[in-house]
Amino acid sequence: YMGDNFVNKMNPNDEELFKSEYGLRKVQAELAQRKAPDSRAATEVDLTALGLNIRQGPSYLYSNFVSPFSETPTRKYDAQNYLTPDCYTKLRNTLTDPILKKLTVETLIYMFYNIWERQTQQAAVVELYNKGWRYSAALDTWFTDLSYPRDGTVLAGRYFNLTKWEITTPPEPVEISASNLQTLEDFLA
Repeated sequence: YMGDNFVNKMNPNDEELFKSEYGLRKVQAELAQRKAPDSRAATEVDLTALGLNIRQGPSYLYSNFVSPFSETPTRKYDAQNYLTPDCYTKLRNTLTDPILKKLTVETLIYMFYNIWERQTQQAAVVELYNKGWRYSAALDTWFTDLSYPRDGTVLAGRYFNLTKWEITTPPEPVEISASNLQTLEDFLA
């Protein structure tokens, strides 16, 4: 037993030493020394069938080997090719007006930003507008409790804070240009 703080107390040189003595690099070095012609370890498992090529060095080893239980080697993480499962972005049932009226503002705003089906986004927007919320595309923010004191200016009493995910009341009303607020027709077009 090395103690609870063993990993925290290691300096970078010790960490490299630890990896080379007890990690995949050690396995690679042991197998390379044996020079097994068919890349079989002592357990008679063909490592090349698992996607592990011990002759090409550590960079190849770490990028391809995921687990001895994996059927195929992994590929490097690629954020642009990452697919979000459909269950996170598509609704299975269509939303009806009675259901939409029961949803909270937070849920409707979540639907607007995260469910990419146009019909669902439009339904969320219509319900938000029915509840008195207006959207500013320039500020990418939803506002409510609007008043129109001067020509071309709108004062918003509350807005939806996306960072905190809550309805926020600023100390003083937020001044917005009326031209920055989108109409319902803008969304439905």
